[in-house]
Amino acid sequence: MTPLTRREDLSGLTFAPYRALPRTVRAVQLAQAEEVTHPFAAGGTFHGEPGAWKVTYGPNPDGSPNRAIVDEEVFARTYEHVAGDQFRKRPVTVLATRLAGPLDIVTLEGPSHGNPGDWVVVGAGGDCWFNDDDGFRRRYEPAIGTTA
Repeated sequence: MTPLTRREDLSGLTFAPYRALPRTVRAVQLAQAEEVTHPFAAGGTFHGEPGAWKVTYGPNPDGSPNRAIVDEEVFARTYEHVAGDQFRKRPVTVLATRLAGPLDIVTLEGPSHGNPGDWVVVGAGGDCWFNDDDGFRRRYEPAIGTTA
């Protein structure tokens, strides 16, 4: 499958606007390249270059840390500093759709694979990523009457 990276490349999917719920996370800006294990990463890990942010959302169901790499510009648009290593997600509006079939995309952090039932989310800059259904419902709510 040809890698997909932006909203216009996903023309066969129907998207709706959703608003990110305010949520506090821990984050550190990378001083050197780093890999984090992530369930949507095609190779099992996402790669972050210096300047990117390693975000810890809390524990996974198995107790391991739920981490992701977030591009420096995307992080600046979507998070505000609270104190120390604590940041809060701004109530930004995104476009999202639940997948009926598998989909491969290239995120800003590397190749990614989504399965039926997962959500593909498109940020304000056109960047795409996946969330599982449970994670998506904890992080977003329908943005009735708005457009992304």
